[in-house]
Amino acid sequence: MAAPRRYRGELRGRATRLTVGARRAHVGRAGTVKRLAEQLDIRLGALRTCVRRAEADGGLREGPTGAEAARITEPSGKWPAVFEARHTPTTTPEPALKTS
Repeated sequence: MAAPRRYRGELRGRATRLTVGARRAHVGRAGTVKRLAEQLDIRLGALRTCVRRAEADGGLREGPTGAEAARITEPSGKWPAVFEARHTPTTTPEPALKTS
């Protein structure tokens, strides 16, 4: 089971939009994400991840978009042949039961 989300989608979305807008307005300034994470009381790593994905979705950054990332992480239903060769269960004879 996946861990519960720490921040609601609404808060995450608003913080992401605010941060992306601030980064566009202050292109050369470092620390925009960190400053806004502190002001909004959001973990820095969580906000950075959301901003990176939003910028990739908007074409402002290289990398997989949200849809591509979801497709990559979803199981395809087929295991690679290498995995199957290494992890196939071997049949071992069961020990004989002793009868007295």
